[in-house]
Amino acid sequence: MKQRVITGTVCALILIAVLLSHEIVLKIGVSVIAALSVYEVLKVTDIEKYKIPTVSAVLFALVFTCFKQIIFLYFIIILFFGYFMFGKKQMQFEEISKAFFISVFVPMLYGYLILIRGMEHGQILVWTVFVISLLTDTFAYFTGCLIGKHKLAPVISPKKTVEGAIGGFFGSVLGMIGLCFVFDSNGLVANYFNAIVIAVVCSAVSQFGDLCASSIKRQYGIKDYGNIMPGHGGMMDRFDGVIFTAPAVYYLMLILPII
Repeated sequence: MKQRVITGTVCALILIAVLLSHEIVLKIGVSVIAALSVYEVLKVTDIEKYKIPTVSAVLFALVFTCFKQIIFLYFIIILFFGYFMFGKKQMQFEEISKAFFISVFVPMLYGYLILIRGMEHGQILVWTVFVISLLTDTFAYFTGCLIGKHKLAPVISPKKTVEGAIGGFFGSVLGMIGLCFVFDSNGLVANYFNAIVIAVVCSAVSQFGDLCASSIKRQYGIKDYGNIMPGHGGMMDRFDGVIFTAPAVYYLMLILPII
């Protein structure tokens, strides 16, 4: 627990610094995290043994997260098929398909953080993703530890409880209300109703993302994706909810603006 708190505090300070910095700093930071996340999932799914596809996937994540150009998808398809046909190590089509899916879905979802940052008031709005996801995770964890009794998804993640999930919704709503106070105090008029709707919906999405990541870990019999963040595991362990939340926040804010 102590290690988890220390790591969480350090990471929170780094995150705050990045979010307060220039947009290019966020782009670089998100791209690096996306690349590390892709590597973690490739390693877990036993694709990492194919060095050329792995390096290609990591590099693809770096550039695709920032630029989202279709041409990069074309290049990665050509490269993967080239390795499939002519690589020194025989790679099965199922493995190529797995590598391609991992290479695309992770940076695509992370990229929505950059899209939100590019919106009007984006430097402020991008905070909503982290407030919703991280407070959902934090409140769900502590609520589950304190009063959790009913299993939420025992096959996928035995420790998650219904009570924890409800606590996650509560934490997300509290966080968004607090963020709206910050908006108001800085001269922006916040729409509290829209903010609460987004908080509830995206808290559910964040918890769904957490279960998606857990289902992969469950299938491959591992506890964490990595150990780069002591007490928290790997990048995917910490940001699984974030990457699913970011697209939901982006599209909902187009319909339900909060400022």
